[in-house]
Amino acid sequence: MKQQSLFDSKTKSRYGRTEYGGLKTKGHRKLERPFYSRKWIHLVLKSDKAYGKLSLKAAPNQTFIRELIYSKARKFGVSVGDFVNMGNHLHIKARCSSRGQFQKFLKSVTGRIARKVTGARRGNKFGRFWQGLAYTRVLMSSVEEMRLHNYFCANRLEGLAGRARREEYLSEMNAYLRKQRGRAKREARSYSFEDTAPAWA
Repeated sequence: MKQQSLFDSKTKSRYGRTEYGGLKTKGHRKLERPFYSRKWIHLVLKSDKAYGKLSLKAAPNQTFIRELIYSKARKFGVSVGDFVNMGNHLHIKARCSSRGQFQKFLKSVTGRIARKVTGARRGNKFGRFWQGLAYTRVLMSSVEEMRLHNYFCANRLEGLAGRARREEYLSEMNAYLRKQRGRAKREARSYSFEDTAPAWA
């Protein structure tokens, strides 16, 4: 007999979420952003206008953005585990003990970057720069953290060796993870106390 869930589907869809923003929430009722103080978060900030002089990797912008992210992280108590600038979007691996502080970090970073890149100021408006809401995904396991690490490495590799090498690298890493999962399942077994106890126990 199938075990009944403690929570109904509406409750699970609202409070069991790990993703927010991007295209997934476009046109949907706005809910709170999923947040776990002890978990890493994959944050993506994307702009469909960030090309040419407005590129996030343009010479006047690249250094400013990196320094801004780390300075605001220190200010709001956010740990930045990794960061990649792809020109039209940013990938940030972050963790924070407070939802409020993380929201302040997010608001400050997006606002300052948009003003710097577009030159917008009072009397010289630019309009919307960021493409929709910032996307976040809470990493719930070490496997998800490893996948994100590989994804960051692949994005850096694309900048050095092109998109084909990026896709090749991701394919290799995904095959490796599948192999490791299969090995773990084959080797999984139950141990008694006698199997695991030290000799002096």
